[in-house]
Amino acid sequence: MKKYFLNAIENKTPQVVQKFILNSYRGYSDLKKLQYAPNLTETMTIKTLPHAETVEKYYAGGYSQLIKDLQLKSFLRYECATLPENNIPKDITIIQDSRERKPLKLPYETIVKKLDFGDYSIDRSGQVVNVERKSVSDFISSFSSNANFERFCREMERAQKIDKYIVIVVEGSFSSTFYANNWMRRSINADFIGHRLRTLCRRFPTTTQVIFTSGRKEAAKMIPYILYFDKEIYDIDLQFTYNKGLIKI
Repeated sequence: MKKYFLNAIENKTPQVVQKFILNSYRGYSDLKKLQYAPNLTETMTIKTLPHAETVEKYYAGGYSQLIKDLQLKSFLRYECATLPENNIPKDITIIQDSRERKPLKLPYETIVKKLDFGDYSIDRSGQVVNVERKSVSDFISSFSSNANFERFCREMERAQKIDKYIVIVVEGSFSSTFYANNWMRRSINADFIGHRLRTLCRRFPTTTQVIFTSGRKEAAKMIPYILYFDKEIYDIDLQFTYNKGLIKI
């Protein structure tokens, strides 16, 4: 899509480019009857649209302005010039779910007990965000199996009922998850996984988002950051800011 987009706008004025983007998103949102604008990760799975980072580059006012022009809702913010520095105190206590099969080695005190949702939280009053850790294979399994996906959705429903938020942190990049795996050997293809990801985000637009990282070590840095800064960052599109290098971990 990016190549097609660049060919389509070659030698075009900024006004023509903006109209192309606006009409593309308007047609898609009308077709899908969207109420909430797709987050960056969603747009990365939609082959018929220039994704949000491309919009940010070519649309005056960026993706946040496009959302306003489309008159769509968005729980997530895109106008974030700065995010908190990684100055997490050493005396925090991480809660690790007792069912976590491949626990991360985190440089903080960790207690193990059953969480109602997610794999990691922080032991403090008023915590809003829990983190669900997924390896690439776990992510694919969770989104490809009907039973696993519905179980995952029920987890989101439990979080939604008590105004909690789940960030799904994947131990791999978007490209390694969707393109580098040998999908020819799988009964489920990458387009189906993308469809399931969009379905989850659209069913729970104020409850969850997905962020792909560069690997397990990066995920181990990202998870305490997300948990500690909690309400300061949970309404920011984390994939968007991570890709722009704004999250310092």
